[in-house]
Amino acid sequence: MRGSWQSLVFHAAGAAAFFFVLQKFLMKSDTETSLVWAFAGGAGAAWLAWHQSKR
Repeated sequence: MRGSWQSLVFHAAGAAAFFFVLQKFLMKSDTETSLVWAFAGGAGAAWLAWHQSKR
């Protein structure tokens, strides 16, 4: 059980960091937009990791 929570957290953090960097530095968006995309990407990755762990 602990391993699935670690996987979920790492997927969410990795996706959030990726989306933040993508929006902030590559797409030249402002910080607020970058944070919104980071939250959305992290939430989506967390949901996907959780869904995969239930298989």
